[in-house]
Amino acid sequence: MNRQNKSNLKQKLLFSSSILLAGMLTLSATVWVLTDRIKAEAQVARNMRTQQLLRISDVELNVTRASLQLRQALLARSLAERDAALADAGAKLELLDKILENFGAALDEAESRQAFAPLPGLLRNFKQTVLNNKQLILEARQDDAFAFLNNSTIPARNQLLIPLGEEKQR
Repeated sequence: MNRQNKSNLKQKLLFSSSILLAGMLTLSATVWVLTDRIKAEAQVARNMRTQQLLRISDVELNVTRASLQLRQALLARSLAERDAALADAGAKLELLDKILENFGAALDEAESRQAFAPLPGLLRNFKQTVLNNKQLILEARQDDAFAFLNNSTIPARNQLLIPLGEEKQR
């Protein structure tokens, strides 16, 4: 009877071990598949989302630089400084067109395209206010130019930055 109990115990242990081994194999296969899925999602995030965030930051940076160059032109100590600041502001505006064009072309999600839709109009508005501000600076109407910068150009810049900030948070 002792041998029969040992034999039953061996069979029970063998069966239990087999069940545990099958469970561990199933778990490892499941983890493998989930890990591959996470890798694929990380690749998409790296290729798509990171690039989109870089484009957004390029737009934000150049919009801010353009408005800061207007302020620099107002504070310039010489005509050469003023002209250099205005030229740099103009260069930033041209660069913004290219960046925004590339940004729009790279969008593949409907939500992103919807968030992008107002940006070209907001950029046109910002560019026009910058050009108007630039004209006031060139006419040496410093007080008017400074008031226009604070009352029109900076709010136009902020309006352009709002949808970009929202898209970053999405």
